[in-house]
Amino acid sequence: MNRLLEYYGRIIDAPNAIARLRGFVLDLAVRGKLAPRDPGEEPASELLKRICDRLEASLAVADDTRRRLLDALLAEALAPAEQRELEAAE
Repeated sequence: MNRLLEYYGRIIDAPNAIARLRGFVLDLAVRGKLAPRDPGEEPASELLKRICDRLEASLAVADDTRRRLLDALLAEALAPAEQRELEAAE
């Protein structure tokens, strides 16, 4: 960070300086270099794994719910046809 401040005068006059500085700061933030890391904090990889597990569980529930809804709609749609078939057979 000190090197950045050392060369600030030359950097700010470069083409696309603001965009490049913004990208640089974003890169530092993503890599966790802007602030000290809390040793008690959960690693990002563990957090992402937990999020993925919850998402997969939610999707499984959604798939099951969607399947039951489609079965009910199909049964409802077929009911009149089955009723007509029964009436025609009598």
